[in-house]
This record gives sequence, structure tokens and C-alpha cells, in this order.
Amino acid sequence: FSNRERDATLLVLRHADAPLRVADVVGARRFLRAVGPSEAFWVLEALEADAAVTDDAGARARAVRELRTLAAQVLDAADPLDLKALAITGADVMKASGRSPGRWLGTVLERLLDEVIEDPRRNDAEALLVRARELASEAG
Repeated sequence: FSNRERDATLLVLRHADAPLRVADVVGARRFLRAVGPSEAFWVLEALEADAAVTDDAGARARAVRELRTLAAQVLDAADPLDLKALAITGADVMKASGRSPGRWLGTVLERLLDEVIEDPRRNDAEALLVRARELASEAG
């Protein structure tokens, strides 16, 4: 197998149980974050094909279709799914907290993104900076 084929296969296998775990739009955002928007529908297609031949009851196929619908809604809404989509940058966080770069910064940004994935309305620069200061002080 080529590297691309191997990577694609591993991606599908890594997320094979995602349709059964995703029950809402937040779960769909987390799935898209993990898989990547550019690969998500390919992964879902592979999972749907697998479900078609291995799922007698049809529950898995229904779960894949539901996840596909939710993922499309998330992408249509242009919900933030990665650090680049946050309303602030690492430089903003360092300036607001008065701290130098370090491991803490990545931790803070990931926590902020997680909160924004939970509720995209939180992707407001002022609110994120307040939250970033709190998280930076907790990060030690």
C-alpha cells in the first residue's frame, strides 16, 4: 500500500466507532476536528459502505447517515473547528497574560478551542481573552 492508502485506512479505522458515539452537533464538531473537514465525508462514505455489508439491523448505517447530516450542518454554519478559527491568536493570549511562549500556551489555546467547539458563540475575542487569562493563571 502507498503511504496515502495506509493513512486513509488508519483514519477510517481510528474513527470507525464515531457514528455510534456522536449524538448531537457538538459531537459532530468534535468528529470534524478529529478527522478534518477535508477527509470527513470520505471517512463517512467508507463507514457507510462498511455498515451496508456488516450491519444487519441497520443501526450503524443510520448512525453514519445522522453523523453525515450533522457534519454538513456544522460545515454550512462555518463553526470554528481549529485553532486558526479562534477569534484570538497565541500572541494575543501571551500579551493578555503577560507570559512568554511555552507549553502552557498550547494547552490554553486547546482548552479555548474545546470551549468554542462546545458553543461557537464563545468565539468572541474579548470573552476569549478573559478566559485565556484565567486559564493561563491556572496553567502555572
